[in-house]
Amino acid sequence: MVANRLPPKHRALRDRGAAHALKVWRRFDAAFHPQRAGGRASLEGVSWQSLRTYQLEREPWCRACAARGRKTRATHVDHILSRRTRPDLAADPANLQSLCAACHIAKTNRTDRGFGGPHGRPSLR
Repeated sequence: MVANRLPPKHRALRDRGAAHALKVWRRFDAAFHPQRAGGRASLEGVSWQSLRTYQLEREPWCRACAARGRKTRATHVDHILSRRTRPDLAADPANLQSLCAACHIAKTNRTDRGFGGPHGRPSLR
């Protein structure tokens, strides 16, 4: 089974709106990944894609840019408190924030010292 397949992207999916796209994603996730019981794609029974879509609909602009007076479209959904430090808040919508790519990279580098890096890793200086 191919784990990294994506559902088809075509005009009809975009034209029908976010609710339809979410329904397609849920159907796709169930069909291609029935073995997922935990982890990133399925957070306490809620698929990450549906949670991400919900957050971007609720907050479509970058929160960090808005704090600086700029209006930038959000493309990433970030956990305010890391899933590594607070796994109990992984699926909590109150622990999510919408960020643009630049702000997400900056926040990840600032808090995790690089994407995927261990917390507290000493700098190379």
